[in-house]
Amino acid sequence: MLTQFCIYTIKHSDYLTESQATGGSGVYPEGRAWVTAARLLRDAKLSGERLPVLFSPAEGTRYLFAWALLEEIEITAARTTNYTFTSLKLFEGKQRLKSVLKKRSTGEPLDQNFIRPYAICYTPKFVTDSEDSRVLNAARRRR
Repeated sequence: MLTQFCIYTIKHSDYLTESQATGGSGVYPEGRAWVTAARLLRDAKLSGERLPVLFSPAEGTRYLFAWALLEEIEITAARTTNYTFTSLKLFEGKQRLKSVLKKRSTGEPLDQNFIRPYAICYTPKFVTDSEDSRVLNAARRRR
């Protein structure tokens, strides 16, 4: 089961496409410490849930490009982050950022020009209702 919240970030679409083509997993660096995201991932693991990460392409943040499942968030001594993900899926249609992501802190839509390292948002219904999410949930129930 996916968590109520997700992590939103940006990455150039070339990196995302390459990760998807080579198995759907990867490790990306980030120049800031994802402290709250690390706590959310820890809490998700303790409750048997999965924390999704949603990506917009860095070259144009109006739309979502892909989503994946966070596996690990490592905060370095230099206060940077390396995050590991699996199950990367590219979105087939254009999901307009402003219409699908709401910030956890205020419930307001995430601005399409949001360019900070990451944001905590509510996981959109189209992700939790996706076939990939249903397959994940069914696999968890069989364990």
